[in-house]
Formats: sequence, C-alpha cells, structure tokens
Amino acid sequence: MTFPSLPGQQERVARETVAELRAGRPVQLFVTDFPRIELNHSVLAFDYRASGPGQGPAPLCGVVVPRFRAFRQYYSPLF
Repeated sequence: MTFPSLPGQQERVARETVAELRAGRPVQLFVTDFPRIELNHSVLAFDYRASGPGQGPAPLCGVVVPRFRAFRQYYSPLF
C-alpha cells in the first residue's frame, strides 16, 4: 500500500491498462488513497470509456476520495 508514486507512473498504468483492455484482456488493479486509509481495494477492469480532457474518473461505488492511485496487480510480462 505504500508504493512510491514516481513521475509518470499513473500515466503509464493508464496506457498499459487501455492497451490490455483493447486487446480483450481484463486488468486487475490495486486502488488506494494512501496515506488516507479510506480506499484500499482490488478491482478488475474489463472495459473502459474514454472521457474528455480534464474529466476525472467516475465515482467508485459511492466512495468520495479527492485523489487515488492505481497499480497493476499480479502483473508480469512473462505471463
């Protein structure tokens, strides 16, 4: 949960996730709002919808968080 957030990391996760979804493969993500401990979930993305510039992500199950990060879970280029 205390993974560092390196510059460009979230953009890379988004690009990889969209590429996998376009290829028809679901993506397991770890979603957290650390250092707050209100959001700490694993989610399975199976589809996506593009939004316009400046629009943030859709609400997650009614959880109100100002900022969260996503990380690929159980990911290996060897699979």
